[in-house]
This record gives sequence, C-alpha cells and structure tokens, in this order.
Amino acid sequence: MKIFLLTLFASSLWAQTAAEVPLKVWQIKYSAETDWMDDYVIEGAATQLTGKFALDGEQLQYVEAQVPVNALSSGVRTRDRNISEIIFQKADGTTPDLAFRAGPTDCVKKSEGLTCAVTGEFSIQGEWKPLSMDLIINPWEDAVWMHGEVTLKLSDYDFYENGDEDMKMADEVQLTIDLLDDN
Repeated sequence: MKIFLLTLFASSLWAQTAAEVPLKVWQIKYSAETDWMDDYVIEGAATQLTGKFALDGEQLQYVEAQVPVNALSSGVRTRDRNISEIIFQKADGTTPDLAFRAGPTDCVKKSEGLTCAVTGEFSIQGEWKPLSMDLIINPWEDAVWMHGEVTLKLSDYDFYENGDEDMKMADEVQLTIDLLDDN
C-alpha cells in the first residue's frame, strides 16, 4: 500500500510551539493486483478521513488518521462488499476503521518542505502493525498539505487469508494519501 506522503503548506506550522491541527482529506487512493484475468488491478479511493497532527519546529510530534472502511470505493459495489468481508471484517462481523498513528519524528528541511521519515503503526481489523513512510510537509496557501505513499503487506496481519479460490488479492496494496489541514 502506498500510504502517507504528506506535503503541508502553512507558515504558522513552522513556529516553535507545537499546535494540534485537524486534517481533512483531498483523497486516498489504493491499488492491488489480483491473479484474476491477467493480473487485474483493483483501484479505488476514499474522500473521508479524520485525523490530526502536531508540528514543533522541525519535529513532527505525532500524526493520527482514520478512514471508515465503507468509505473505500472501487466503483463496483459488489466488489467493495466482497473486499470488505474478506479483508476488513472481523470474525464478529464488525469493520473497525483503518487507522494510522505515529509519535515524535525529526524532520529535515529541504527545498520541497519538511521531509519526515515516520515510523508508526497501521491498523486493519483493530490489529496494529508497524508501518514506516516518508512524509513531506509544506505550507500551501493558508493551509498545510501532506502527501504520503507506502506499500502495505496484508500478510503481516494475523487475519490475512488471501481471498478465495476464485480471486486472490495480492499481498501488497499500494496506498497514496493526500491530506490538507482543516484551517
């Protein structure tokens, strides 16, 4: 999965005092290959995300983000329901939000903004596993924009069974997320 590479734009974020900033999303995209029909690729997106982060100078204090599973859409309702049942639904029938969290991370100032090598955790079915990604944070107009990409291995999670005999989901899912602060 390509997950979070964030580019944020707001001069107030470069201040020395940490401030909590809520996020709103531009979009989240995902892509996964299957073994069906010559490596058919399933692509989709979601436009619902909640989260927050705090930046103190050149240190990202934390970042947290959640997206409801039912917000993910590949454009085919039946396929989305099947993916949700196979990958995201717990044995008790619930589908917890997908979530990412990371603690303090030192960032490096570059021409494109701050680059932060974030080590955090990603949750599927409420099961948290380590996930690292690069985030780029830059001011943009009167807001902050973040952009992130990461590859998520589903087999890292205990629930993973890789689909059924008719269609197998690839182990790796690419996520790309663009976030914009809510100021």
